[in-house]
Amino acid sequence: MFGFKKKVSLSDSKINYLNHSLLYLNQLLGESVVDGFETQKMSSFSVGYNHSKEDAIQVFKKIKALMNIEEDSVSIDFFWEKPVKQNNELQILSTNDLFKLETLTLGTYQKKEEHYIVNIEMSVLKKLDLLVYTIVHELSHYILLGQKKLVFNDEQLTDILTFVLGFGEFWISLNTNKQQDTKNGYLTIEEGMYVMAWLQSFKKTAVLHENLTGRMQQIFKQCLSIIEKTDFEKPIALKYAFNIFPDLINFIVKFLINEAIDYGFSDQFHPNTFLYETQLKNGRIGQFKKSRKKLVQTMIDEIEAHRNKNLLELKYVQQAFSSMITYHVGYKQDPFYDNMKALWEENIQERLTDIDQYVEDFNKNRKLAFELLKRKRNEFEEAILPFLFVGIKQLDQSSKAYENACINLEPYIRRKQRDKEVTKELLAYLKEKNL
Repeated sequence: MFGFKKKVSLSDSKINYLNHSLLYLNQLLGESVVDGFETQKMSSFSVGYNHSKEDAIQVFKKIKALMNIEEDSVSIDFFWEKPVKQNNELQILSTNDLFKLETLTLGTYQKKEEHYIVNIEMSVLKKLDLLVYTIVHELSHYILLGQKKLVFNDEQLTDILTFVLGFGEFWISLNTNKQQDTKNGYLTIEEGMYVMAWLQSFKKTAVLHENLTGRMQQIFKQCLSIIEKTDFEKPIALKYAFNIFPDLINFIVKFLINEAIDYGFSDQFHPNTFLYETQLKNGRIGQFKKSRKKLVQTMIDEIEAHRNKNLLELKYVQQAFSSMITYHVGYKQDPFYDNMKALWEENIQERLTDIDQYVEDFNKNRKLAFELLKRKRNEFEEAILPFLFVGIKQLDQSSKAYENACINLEPYIRRKQRDKEVTKELLAYLKEKNL
């Protein structure tokens, strides 16, 4: 029994998933970027660390720098208990809500307006390896969801990214001294060691500073052997690890209810337009003479801001569908998603054309039609709704995906009910769900 070595029990489908995820991150971030991340040592964080909030903040800043996150909009905060109830102040909805909250055992990644917050439970500060891993995991969510605007939220992919960023040794430390009451990530020990072996093979250099012992060393060597027999060229066609459609609904609904981008105009836009139309444009300057230049510039600035919001939406849409199609290769053969993307892009281009017309009318002192600034967004809402219902009907009604899809559609339905704009499709949906 002394020389017996248990074989790695990773299934072919799991190896396929891990290979695909690593190749996907390599493509998403760039090969030179992935290759440039160095393995981080525990000792580089332990000097001067005394388990205080101030020390944790310094660790957070150091990790941000190592991950090349320069934005001041990402900050750290602390809490004493895991949040299990809805936070009314921040309007946290659910773990499926990509742009609001993703809840972990010991930390959360949260977006409030344009600010991102990593919340760390205070007990985490007692263990440096756990603190570093938790911060890196949450900042990995920021990279994938905040920077890259992925439509889907894959916890295992996020954990794999922590390895790619050079923090695998902290995961190894946690799982070497694993406690029964602590959840140390979303990967099994075999999956984590496979990722480390893959990175060593990819980088063609050692990725571990500390020597592995016992079972982990055996697993690492076996994974290296498996990888040496594998040819890696491009992301591998996967059977869907999960159904992406509920997350896509969530993404679309954020735009429909003006949460992803606020398309509202300032309180002064309509009064300024009325004043311009009835007084300034017609030469009735009078008491407004001194304000004319300022008023005109204010209107121009707001119109351009509206244009930039549409351009930003176009960027988000292109990023989202690109990341989705690259990750789930099978979707390339599904015209449903291509048609949805084409419809959305065409609608935004039509909005930009309407804005150009509005600006031309403004410059030529023609009557301004405010409808030009919103009609195509209204048409998009009517055009995208059938796609949502077709997609939902294709899901197994007993599945978690179907349940999540319905949950993610609820904010849009509530707004429609409030605005008394319930369509036939929505009425049928409400009747089916007994709402």
